[in-house]
Amino acid sequence: MYLQAVLTQLKEEHNLPDIWYLDLWPMGPEFIIVTSPDAAAIPTTVTAFPQCRLVKNHFSTSLGESFIEVTNGKEWKDLHHMLAPGLTPAAVRSYHDIIIEEAVALRNRFRRLATSEKVIDFGLEFGKFPFEVVARVFFGERIGTQHDNPGLYARVRSLADILGRKSGPKDPFTALRIRFQEWKVIRHLWRDILPYIERRFEALHQEKVIPNRTTATNLVDRMLAPHAQNSQPLSNSAITPIVHKCVYASH
Repeated sequence: MYLQAVLTQLKEEHNLPDIWYLDLWPMGPEFIIVTSPDAAAIPTTVTAFPQCRLVKNHFSTSLGESFIEVTNGKEWKDLHHMLAPGLTPAAVRSYHDIIIEEAVALRNRFRRLATSEKVIDFGLEFGKFPFEVVARVFFGERIGTQHDNPGLYARVRSLADILGRKSGPKDPFTALRIRFQEWKVIRHLWRDILPYIERRFEALHQEKVIPNRTTATNLVDRMLAPHAQNSQPLSNSAITPIVHKCVYASH
């Protein structure tokens, strides 16, 4: 007699659900019995559950509340539609040259630092390499973090440090001072990032065929494409979410 026949008979006689538990103790092990195709498909079906608010609260003081890992609903769908084309195998392969160029720049820079015999912050200096790669993927142009323009990198590190100090109990005056420092750094970041966005917007208008979110070569172009396609001006309402995503994606 096949075991399947016994299990089928048990299910029919006791009106058991499609998934049920069978314990053969002390004669044998325990089983979870799956008796229908739909139930068997459950473990192989990817189901996206919404993120708990606790996750967003945890990251609100460090990475912010607008990155894809903590969002739900329409905001998650918008971010997914924007980011997914840039993370396909073909798109990632296109970043290979950028990574190689910046890796060579890192090697040359560390060689100069080694011969100078200066004491350095290794984390600070090495962090310029991935930051420049991400910035070039984001803006579509070289920032110069490893060369003569480390300003944006320094501001983002400063913002990350401030956001880290926001968590935990503190007196009202300290909390107020940290909030003021955060506002000041974000204001400077706005001024640093805005020229890159404006240049990309002008470049899109000069294209004969304006790219869409699938064909755009960098993330800023993907966010600007709908405005360029509809001949919309680059208003503050359009710039604000882009700057926020630039700020939080950069750290």
